[in-house]
Formats: sequence, structure tokens, C-alpha cells
Amino acid sequence: MKKLSYTLLSCMLLAGCAGEEAQPVTKAHEKIMIPTPSKKSVEPISQVKIPEKLIALTFNGLADDGKMDQLLTELKANNITATFFIPGIEVAERPDLVKRILADGHDVENNTLNFVMPEKLTYEEAYLEISLANKVMKDKLGIEPNLVRSRSGDSSSNFEQAAAELGMQVVTNNINPKDGDMQSAEEITKYAKRWAKSGSILELNTYLNDEVIRAIPMLKKMFAKQGYEMTTIKEAMKHAYLTDNYKTNNLNYAEDYKDVQPNIVKRFKTNGKKELAITFDDWSSEETLTKVLNILREHHVKATFFLIGNGVHTSPQLAKQIVDQGHEVANHSYAHDDSTTLTPKRLQESVIKTDKAISYAIQKPGNRMYRPPYGSIDNKSAQAVTATGMDYIILYDVASFDWDMTRSSKKVLNTVLDKGQPGSILGMHILDDSHILTVLPTILETYEERGYQFRLVSDMLEDYDYYTNEGDDR
Repeated sequence: MKKLSYTLLSCMLLAGCAGEEAQPVTKAHEKIMIPTPSKKSVEPISQVKIPEKLIALTFNGLADDGKMDQLLTELKANNITATFFIPGIEVAERPDLVKRILADGHDVENNTLNFVMPEKLTYEEAYLEISLANKVMKDKLGIEPNLVRSRSGDSSSNFEQAAAELGMQVVTNNINPKDGDMQSAEEITKYAKRWAKSGSILELNTYLNDEVIRAIPMLKKMFAKQGYEMTTIKEAMKHAYLTDNYKTNNLNYAEDYKDVQPNIVKRFKTNGKKELAITFDDWSSEETLTKVLNILREHHVKATFFLIGNGVHTSPQLAKQIVDQGHEVANHSYAHDDSTTLTPKRLQESVIKTDKAISYAIQKPGNRMYRPPYGSIDNKSAQAVTATGMDYIILYDVASFDWDMTRSSKKVLNTVLDKGQPGSILGMHILDDSHILTVLPTILETYEERGYQFRLVSDMLEDYDYYTNEGDDR
């Protein structure tokens, strides 16, 4: 244990006013025991990874009493609860205001004692800033925070280590409109719309820009239109589902793959029965994905999604949303590299890494199917993929080219509608910048009118033989 001397009173005297550069704790009279770092620090929480469409609304600092009254009134009028990160010195000096925030149903968390920036803090300074703020909140409010954020919303290794020693988690954000740059309420709302996804943490400041108050009803209306609800971080965390207790497909590296016989599927042999599979490749924003899922739900269609691993790693909750709606997910490589250009080891690494990302995201093994990026595969790469433990390599016989924005939507539509036949696999994409939202409703409606039924690829594999890439019967 390292022993340093500090007093709470002198700390408060060193605190800067809102808008000024506050200094970390440097003087004291009472002794604080600072432990030698021993606990493993964790990455800051920048978003709450949940499939539910909740946005965590958070505020830093406190404005003057008049502005705080306006903000709290606006939040109450819009039936919104939020998380307020408040400096310990503000809690000590304005306890009645903070008690009102709590009484209105909001959460209060640690914003350091003196509202400091984290970048230059030593471990000892960070520990004191956080621990002394905790002490003030315990003494004045009777609460024990378990979340902490810096003044800027940024973090540092020392800040994270200090939080870990105190059994706390650092919170940052994934939506920061930087209201201190004096954006209008409209600009704040537009920025938030662009980056919103389930579990987003929106960071605003109470004391920098009055437009934050006017933005509250605008944000609620915008988020509601997208299907989101604003709430506290803790309430969002109640929906967290990710654990380390999940199974994968146990894919493995295999240097000896030359005798492996890959199962390559291009189209199913349904003997004229009007069934086909619609598949979606790649990754997208939640806004686009939600619209695709809504269209599929409206038409009672289930689809197979081949997902890029790095997208799933970043936003696992989106893969969970797909599965929760009755669709299936499978492997589309980790970084969308052409399978034929990678060494066998790198290709296998991409497949295995993606399988782990998908399994973690949906908390169970994904389907053992691989869709090569660009539909590009040769015998060597197909063997390498299969040797990891993949059961099938799924191609398609109808390439939509819906990703090609130099084509018209009409041309994309005609391609898909003209080439489909019993047993076809339609190759679509969920990219933001694509024709998918324009053409998908008509594709589904037209094939339904023609008497076709859409089925999952895995279901088709159970019921039918298939054509390989070369067109041979299997």
C-alpha cells in the first residue's frame, strides 16, 4: 500500500469553476491509503451491448440552478430518465440540487472530485479523484457510485486502473455531438441520429450549451421514430446478455487439407418445387438492418445472413437481433478479403475468428456455412476453409449486384426477378449504400405472387441435393 496525504477541503479549494481547467487533487491533511495496482483494468464502456433498442442518455457536470431547472423540467415533461455524471465538489456544494435529480428518477454517478481531464493523471491522482468523489456522494447522498467518467468523457490507462482498484467501470460514449462547439439543437439531433444503435451512450454536457435543453424533445422524437427509447445506463445494462459462457463450433487450424472434399453449394435441386433461399452478405448500420428486418417480417420471410466478423465484433447486438427474429447467421470472413488471395493459414484464421465473433454475439454456435467474399473461391481455398470444420461453402446462382450504385434499381430488380428459378439462392447485401431497401419489397412480393416460398439455407440443405459450383449434381 502506498500512503499519501490529502484533505477533502483543500481538494475542493483547488477545483476550478465550470468551463475552467480544473486541477487534480494535490494537497491534504487526512491520510488516504492508495493500493498498489493489482487488479486487471477493463476497457471503458462506450456502449451497452444489448439487442433492445435503448439509448443511454448521459450528462456531464452541472449548469447553474436556472439552467438545471429548465433541463430537469424538460426531461420530466418528456418522461425521460438519464444518468448524470456529477463532480464530487458539486455534490458537496449543491447537495439539494443533486437530491432533486435523484428524486426525479435519474441516476447519479462519479464525474471525479474536481472535474478533471484524465490524460495526464498519475495513477495516484486518478485514484484520489475517484475515491474522494465517492466519499462525498456517500456522505452527502447515501449512494455508492459504480460508474465513473472524466470531464472530457475520454479515458487513460491510469484512470482505468484506478477505477478497477475501486471496483468501478469507466464510461465513455459512442455518441458525442461535442455540444461545447455550440452546435444548434438541430445539429445535435442530426449527429445523434447518424451514430445511434442499440445500447448507444449519448454524452451531453449540462453547462456548455443551452441548446442541449432545446434538443431534449427533438432527440426523443427522432429516436422514437427510429424505434429507440432513452433511459439510464443502469436500466440499459439490465438487458445485457453477453457472457463468456457460450459455445463455438470449435473450428481449428489444419495444415493438412489437400485430401479434404469441400461441399460447395450454388443452387438446390428442388425438382421444380417453387422454393428458394434469399441470403444477405456483409454488414450495415442498425438503421439499415432494422429496415431490412422489418421488410422481411412484413412478408413473413426468413433469410440467411452471412456476416463480416469485424462488424459482428464491434456491434454483436445486431447479430443477436437477426437471430432473435428467426433468421440464421453464418460466416462471411472477418475483413471481407478475397479468399483466393489469402494464404491458407490467414484464410483459416479469418474463418475461425469470425466464427468466434458470431458465437459470442448470439451466445451459441453459428451455422457451419461459409460464404466467400465476392463469391470468389477456388479448390485450394475451399479445402482450407472446409478443413477448419466448416460443413458447406454457400455460393449463389442469382447475383443481384444491389451493391453497385452505378446500376439503376430497375436493372438490379430485373436481374433478380429474371434469373431466379426453383432452388435458386439469391445473393443480396445489407450494405448502407446499396439498392437493398428499394428493391427488396418488390422482390419478395413478386416471387410470392409467382407461388414461391422462401426458406433458410440450412433447411434447404436438409431437404434437397444441390448443384456445385461447376453445376454437377450432388
